[in-house]
Amino acid sequence: MAKKWLGFSFILTGLFVTSLWLSQGCTGKIPPLAEIIPTSTPTLPPDVVSDFENGSINVNPGLTNSYNGYWSDATYGGPAAAPNTVNSPFVVSNTVADATDSSNYAAHLGYPGGPLTLIAVGGYEADQLICHPVNNVSNPYFDATPFTGIQFNYNFPPDDTNINRAFQIATINTVAAYNHFQKLLPNGSSSGWKAVTLTWSQFACPFGSCNGALTTTGSTGNLNHIVFLQWQMSNNVQGSVAAPVTTYTDFWIDNVKFTP
Repeated sequence: MAKKWLGFSFILTGLFVTSLWLSQGCTGKIPPLAEIIPTSTPTLPPDVVSDFENGSINVNPGLTNSYNGYWSDATYGGPAAAPNTVNSPFVVSNTVADATDSSNYAAHLGYPGGPLTLIAVGGYEADQLICHPVNNVSNPYFDATPFTGIQFNYNFPPDDTNINRAFQIATINTVAAYNHFQKLLPNGSSSGWKAVTLTWSQFACPFGSCNGALTTTGSTGNLNHIVFLQWQMSNNVQGSVAAPVTTYTDFWIDNVKFTP
């Protein structure tokens, strides 16, 4: 019985090899193994924060100096009985095709059927996409000293009405005062995906002092003690119960990476 089974196995193997040979157009050779085994997803370079291609909120695990990083979103404002909320999930299929971005997924604050209608009552409304490069209670700081800056793609559709669009970097010296290093982004529609590259020297505090420049390092330095990266969209106008401020928020972020 064993001999019969062995012979049958040889026949099956021969038929499989023959079919492969015929599928190659009778070239006289069997295709290499690499041509018939699917390849795995490439590992991201160590300077890439996220390209969102796996549809996940997790930061690239191979990012230099990162540790269990992740993304989140937040909003502030609205009546006490009905506070503002933002869409979840926010890493979604990329529906904005453009030559500068061919990815399948991106981070998006704004519902698929329309923008988020957000209200400021008795304060300032702000909508935020946040990247936490490090998720470690004992050492929560990201060291960005191996890099000279950061780059990313953004898309501001025409229905987004925010007039104060900022990319911010929160550090050990700014988190308590909510006065993060920032660089303002363009107002108005971006008419599709746009790429921006920023160097550390381009960042400044919106008011007062951030205890040194972003480029400072050391035991209480900023560049080696980054807490989070943040895209913050708002009208920068205070609302009230009598006159609330309404904001339509609809923005996309993708392909975030540090520059060497």
